Amino acid sequence: MYTMFMSSAYIIVNKSQNKPDIEAILKLTAGNDYKFHNKPESNPDLISIDLEEDKKSIGIAAVKQGIKFLAERPFQEKNRILFIFNADKLTVEAQNSLLKTLEEPPEQTLIFLISRSAGALLDTINSRCRKLVFADNKDVLIPNNENNLI
Repeated sequence: MYTMFMSSAYIIVNKSQNKPDIEAILKLTAGNDYKFHNKPESNPDLISIDLEEDKKSIGIAAVKQGIKFLAERPFQEKNRILFIFNADKLTVEAQNSLLKTLEEPPEQTLIFLISRSAGALLDTINSRCRKLVFADNKDVLIPNNENNLI
């Protein structure tokens, strides 16, 4: 298996009804040899942001927390890893705050935006990320192309 480790930022379009598995995403993007020292839930080098139950969107404060997390060096893993689930619910301000980090990501970082549709994100976000589609345990690489919004 080859490694698709060309970019440090990915949009994962989730066509499945299930939440994609963090470890499966890492194996697909970073290669089968990517192993965690701890489970994702207790890993000090991984943070995930998700839509809070009583909210309709993910705001800039949550994204800034993720960006600050990425600025630190990895503690025990190869990379600091940020997952943003329901990225299609990011406010425009939150998406804009991510742009600088996507343009010039800190070394040893991986960023995953999990969304129902890449088209729900700003064009500037789409142009800085590789796209991958998850659909019922099948994965397909979609070329990073501005005209190919899923």
